[in-house]
Amino acid sequence: MALVSSTYRSPSIEDTAFNCPHCGVLTTQFWFAVNVQRAEQNAVPLRFTPEKAEVFVDGIEDAKIKAKLLSWALRMADGVPFLEKKSSDYYTNILYNVNLSRCYNCNDLALWIGQRLVYPDRLDIVPPNEDMPEEAKRDYREAAAIVDRSPRGAAALLRLVIQRICLDLGGTGKSINDDVALLVKKGLDAKIQQALDIVRVVGNSI
Repeated sequence: MALVSSTYRSPSIEDTAFNCPHCGVLTTQFWFAVNVQRAEQNAVPLRFTPEKAEVFVDGIEDAKIKAKLLSWALRMADGVPFLEKKSSDYYTNILYNVNLSRCYNCNDLALWIGQRLVYPDRLDIVPPNEDMPEEAKRDYREAAAIVDRSPRGAAALLRLVIQRICLDLGGTGKSINDDVALLVKKGLDAKIQQALDIVRVVGNSI
């Protein structure tokens, strides 16, 4: 069940409840071991595109079967992990040190190798505040996803986040320095002002 809490719990392979790296909700996570079968000899992994999915079901007359197969093929075309129930539990190999977690809230899957989360991109960060403008949330999540690969790019995105928040709070959106000064006059906490100034200065230097 979903947990109502203001505490951020970092995703961990040693836990059964943490903030989902997809939806950000602190909730129960279900774990899955990975069983594998060898592909047919000389065959490459099965892949689909939306166009190939349509061709895949072309000619199937039963509407229910066609809809079910098309739904499966389109999920394959998305290129993201998903689970499919099989009638048999027999597999030839167990893939150790590779696991899946599934979120109770959004049902999306996360892929782990050893103790490292490899899908989706995720850092140990607090999810964006629900009161943030949607565009600011989007930029915040993008900054979190790239900060390891491009700290400079992440800093630039966070500067944009501040600009969007200031605009939402009554600023002009033209000068972060002026907008922050206006927020200070309205009672903005000094520590928050300092944090905003750091991001602003770093973002300006890029």
